[in-house]
Amino acid sequence: MIVHPVKQLDFLGVEKRRRELSAEGDPLEVLERVIPWESFRRGLDAALGRDKVTTGRPPFDVVKMLKILVLQHLYNLSDFQTSYQLRDRLSWQRFIGIELGETVPDEKTVWAFRERLIEVDAIEETFYWFNRHLREEGFEAKSGTLIDATIIETPIRRATDTGTTAQEQAQRDDDAAWTKKNDVSYFGYKNHAAVDAGYKLIRSYDVTDASVHDSQCSEFLIDTPNLSPDTYADSAYRSQENEVVCALAGKVSKIHYRAYRGKPLHPELERRNNERSKTRVRVEHVFGAQKNNQNMRLIRTIGLARARAKIGLSNLVYNMRRFAYLVTAPPNPAPATA
Repeated sequence: MIVHPVKQLDFLGVEKRRRELSAEGDPLEVLERVIPWESFRRGLDAALGRDKVTTGRPPFDVVKMLKILVLQHLYNLSDFQTSYQLRDRLSWQRFIGIELGETVPDEKTVWAFRERLIEVDAIEETFYWFNRHLREEGFEAKSGTLIDATIIETPIRRATDTGTTAQEQAQRDDDAAWTKKNDVSYFGYKNHAAVDAGYKLIRSYDVTDASVHDSQCSEFLIDTPNLSPDTYADSAYRSQENEVVCALAGKVSKIHYRAYRGKPLHPELERRNNERSKTRVRVEHVFGAQKNNQNMRLIRTIGLARARAKIGLSNLVYNMRRFAYLVTAPPNPAPATA
């Protein structure tokens, strides 16, 4: 076989650049190494119906497409920016598994793949597939459950004074809603999550519009499996109903006590709240990481289905990054619980 000298030089140059990237600590290499990417294939193929396709042009590989969505969330990029960077960045091409000269999915392909995942509810399934892997790798939830919700805003699009055009109507998000926190109004959605206090991994989640009170999703989150029965949440979750839910689920309520107008908390209850806060605060680390690393303060999707997909992918990507850290960082003992 005769290899063209220019092509051979290009290949050698690419390999040299890849070695340089590795020497400088390419973070994507860690994700590629520790995440069981191939384990997603069977479930994705089945969900998308690709295990039954025998004719026609083969679609892009599902595992490569999933990796593309992960990259998109890691770097908070649009579909166009994702496709462009994938053509431009050597580290991305190596992570995805795209060789020189191979076709790169364009922005329409990225959009269509994500839309198809939304249509068949595969994103949430993928999140729980990976959670099973976490347990199999020894990262069983065992230090108590932290329950909380965070607001994720979406752009406010109002009709013009002269009326609502078809384009304006298409850009309005009728599923998002208003809420108020600390006397500040927000428009968007909420990410309700149950987090393991020890590993700070998201174990289950739900997505609603922002008007839904945090406690309305608590029953599902309280029932999240954890070897420790301790369940932590702020005072917004404190209710007789949630105390009953905890008891029925075999959980020990460590939900913050609430003060009422004209009835301040007893000093002993204040002390218990302060002790519990030392553990409960770890859930804020999770939401902070998502908002700082993935810019999940605001999303530009329209409709609850797409918001669920965006937030679900953010939760999955967070868990992947956290898992990569846990398996490569020195052991860190779980905090004492209150």
